[in-house]
Amino acid sequence: MIKPTIGRVVLVNRFSHGARFSPQPEPALICRVWHDRMINVGGFDANGQPFSLVSVQLLQDDDAAPSMANGAYAEWMPYQKAVADDAAQLAMLRDKAANLSAESLANSSFTTGISTPAPGGLGENSAEPPISITDPEMEPE
Repeated sequence: MIKPTIGRVVLVNRFSHGARFSPQPEPALICRVWHDRMINVGGFDANGQPFSLVSVQLLQDDDAAPSMANGAYAEWMPYQKAVADDAAQLAMLRDKAANLSAESLANSSFTTGISTPAPGGLGENSAEPPISITDPEMEPE
């Protein structure tokens, strides 16, 4: 569900006497949010003439368009729906990856490969001789 907020653009479908007022949806700005499915809008018709509507039903997700004799309903633009769907899928994948990572770490015998020195330490006082690393090209002649 896309959260309606003041200033966002929606497409409005207006009806009069059982017929569409305009052959295509008209752009409008959300001016007031009553709740997630009810808004006030101010928009423009196909000729650029302004209109305003109060308590307009805002379709969300898979809501079916209402059949109306008079009135209007608003819907999100296809681009807004696609962005919201992409964001929802990304969030779902991110949550799934986080859960898999947490489960993998909890169920694995993860080791760092670093061993701790034996009691007595390393070097001159230990039972093992110190390790020296030399570069054959750096050896004196």
